[in-house]
Amino acid sequence: MEILKIIGGLLVIGALIAAVHAFNQHCYKKFKYEFFSKWVLIAATGAMGSYLIGSFWRRESLATGGDGLNGAVLIGVACLIVIVLIVRNFMKTNLPYGLAGSAIHLVVLPIVANLGLVALLFMVIGGFASLSGNSDSDDDEQRSRDEWAASDLNKDSSNYRFKNDPNSGY
Repeated sequence: MEILKIIGGLLVIGALIAAVHAFNQHCYKKFKYEFFSKWVLIAATGAMGSYLIGSFWRRESLATGGDGLNGAVLIGVACLIVIVLIVRNFMKTNLPYGLAGSAIHLVVLPIVANLGLVALLFMVIGGFASLSGNSDSDDDEQRSRDEWAASDLNKDSSNYRFKNDPNSGY
């Protein structure tokens, strides 16, 4: 029974993604405006990050007897970004499409922004992990390249290449 719930949930998610994509394509054909573009998703991720950091900062400041204004400012920045996105929707389209697109934005963008923040976290962790890689393998690769280059200069080596040599294949 659980597998049917999972399959049903995935089908609903797929249908929602298809519906949002169809709406986005329809609006692009009608208004030459995409509700979901790269920059909108970046702005939404920035707003979500600002909101999460601000709410954490505010909660921690108030718990320790500090001033929660810094966190409130970050929450305000997140709200300002969302307001700009909504106003932009109305300016680029008409009232019904602006309302529909803004409603979809308010539902879909927080989910996508949270996924984007999680992906960003994994990329940062992966980046730091790659910096602490094994340097012995890098030394072996460099040594192998140096040996190959040296063999190119040695006329007695089987790897020697010379453009005027008819047997070299050039």
